[in-house]
Amino acid sequence: MLEEIKDYIQQIAEVISEVLKLDVTIVDKNFIRLAGTGNYKKYLGKKAPKGSGFDMVKQVKTRVSILDPGRHETCKNCKMNNLCKTTANLISPIFVNGKVEGFIAISSFDFKQRQQLILAEQKYFNFISQTSDLIANKISLNVAMNVLETTTSQLTAIINSVHEGILATDENGVIISWNSSAKRILGLNNDNLKEVNIKDLFEDKFELNEVLHKGQIVMQKEVSLKDIYGGDTFLYYARPIISQGEIAGAVMTLKEIAEVHQYFAGYISSTSEFTLENLIGKSSSMKDLKFKSQKVAKGTSTVLIRGESGTGKDLLARGIHSASMRSNGPFIGLNCGAIPEALLESELFGYEEGSFTGAKKGGKPGKFEIVNGGTLFLDEVGDMPLHLQVKLLRVLQDGVYFRVGGRKEVKSDVRIIAATHRDLEKLIVEGKFRQDLYFRLNVVPIIVPPLRERKEDIEVLLYHFLIYYNEVLGKRVIDFEDDVRIKLLNYNWPGNVRELQNLVEYAMNMVDNDFIKMEHIPEFTFDTSQDQECVETNKLQSIDKVLQETFRKAVSLYGKSEEGKLKIAETLEVSRATVYRKIKEYKL
Repeated sequence: MLEEIKDYIQQIAEVISEVLKLDVTIVDKNFIRLAGTGNYKKYLGKKAPKGSGFDMVKQVKTRVSILDPGRHETCKNCKMNNLCKTTANLISPIFVNGKVEGFIAISSFDFKQRQQLILAEQKYFNFISQTSDLIANKISLNVAMNVLETTTSQLTAIINSVHEGILATDENGVIISWNSSAKRILGLNNDNLKEVNIKDLFEDKFELNEVLHKGQIVMQKEVSLKDIYGGDTFLYYARPIISQGEIAGAVMTLKEIAEVHQYFAGYISSTSEFTLENLIGKSSSMKDLKFKSQKVAKGTSTVLIRGESGTGKDLLARGIHSASMRSNGPFIGLNCGAIPEALLESELFGYEEGSFTGAKKGGKPGKFEIVNGGTLFLDEVGDMPLHLQVKLLRVLQDGVYFRVGGRKEVKSDVRIIAATHRDLEKLIVEGKFRQDLYFRLNVVPIIVPPLRERKEDIEVLLYHFLIYYNEVLGKRVIDFEDDVRIKLLNYNWPGNVRELQNLVEYAMNMVDNDFIKMEHIPEFTFDTSQDQECVETNKLQSIDKVLQETFRKAVSLYGKSEEGKLKIAETLEVSRATVYRKIKEYKL
């Protein structure tokens, strides 16, 4: 510690020596002479002799006077005992935070100086004790300054590593500091920011006056740069800087709007992560589905998931995303059938400022922009209007699109996973779905089988949701009553997994004991027609009815596309012509 203020303590030593007309030396805790005057100057940087008075002071931790060098008890162990030229010494420790960090000594080298020192011993001791405190304070201040400097450097590095832009102003709104991210986000350099009033950068509706004059905190407000600086829009937070009870300025953070949307898209995706391993089922069809989905996930091709409502097409899409190379990017799902046609285009592609009545200033990014670098799931794509199918086809073909009301092409790096429960081939014939878009979407088709065609998965799903809702609802339901379980296993589940989950949730809310009974099942679940169908299917049927049911199941499983018909023919070991004929005959 003393080494760091060596020049300072040398000046102190020289001042004391000049005032007292005595020699002064200052050594550190390792007895290295760091400062000295007169006879001590030639020993600077060298170690004081072993067994000297400094050793004694270090042991007793208090000041020591040696008025008879050579004969004093301390001097007996000193290696320089017989060569010592001093005639008297006063030594005081230098304490820093309760620890001895060094020593200061004044010495006489002749009889006259010795008499002077002896006569004023107490006064000189008080003087060097105060000097010790002065040196200790300087050390503490130096340590504090070093800590402050280190902390400042660390804080600067931290602030510059923050992704958000940070601006600080004085009480008049003049920018006094900023981080590197602020320059990047705003697209400005140091000259644009230095001593510029922040009001000159942003548009009039900027609310910094609320912060600087009223001390209010502004959160999640949009603000745009003036046109001369590009006019970009940002999300900002601002809070006052309070010093001694007064507003001394403000600090604000800036985020790019597109980044905010992408962050929340990624956050929603990560907080509701679903993997392919979460797909529940032990049937061969579910094992095949998982296997195919794992292979598909590794690529970048567009995927078309087909299946009835409630089969979990959205979860499968999320699982494919989680297993893909884009898993760290955002995942957003959009139901094309749930959004009014007039809004769907702007939801997908975004819009520019002034593109229509009510359009937000600065425009708004669409799902393609928000999910850039990730996966966009288009559910019920069969319900998409024809004019939007053209724009979607352009994105799939060329990777570019235009915002609503925009003239500038926007590049897109998005993987599309689409899903539908509708017969797209029929829609193509009816002129309601573009064939070229169909081929672009149907690069990798995946069919999710309905629950009635994988009966072995029903029991697995029942107990999965039983365990799940036990945890959610804080219950300890053990099992289903046998009659309930048998009934559920034989039920056709027209609503598929969604219906099954809803039924278990309903029952778990109704049950008050250890077992789910028939009284806990929704009364409309097992209607007469459903029961009758179950009874009839267990009876012997004519060959024609068996064939009709077989073809109905095959079409439900594989669909009526050319690929589906070929699969039916291979599975049932009949010709393709027979498949065409039976589909027409049975009106499937």
